[in-house]
Amino acid sequence: MSCYLRHFTGLFAEAGLEYNRQNRKAADRLIREQLQLADADCPAVWRAAKPLLNEPEQRQRLVEGLRALRP
Repeated sequence: MSCYLRHFTGLFAEAGLEYNRQNRKAADRLIREQLQLADADCPAVWRAAKPLLNEPEQRQRLVEGLRALRP
């Protein structure tokens, strides 16, 4: 599991996705895929993902990706 996902709880809420272990794993895969950092360690992913939270277009893209994870 990734250390940075605790900072994404707001995105989970926006996407209507429960913040649980299964969804966190899926979200981690999604975020790593979007950032092209599949094999990177957690701090590297967090450094790349952190700015996305403040960019409206990128944030919306992440929310839409999370929405796609809903059952």
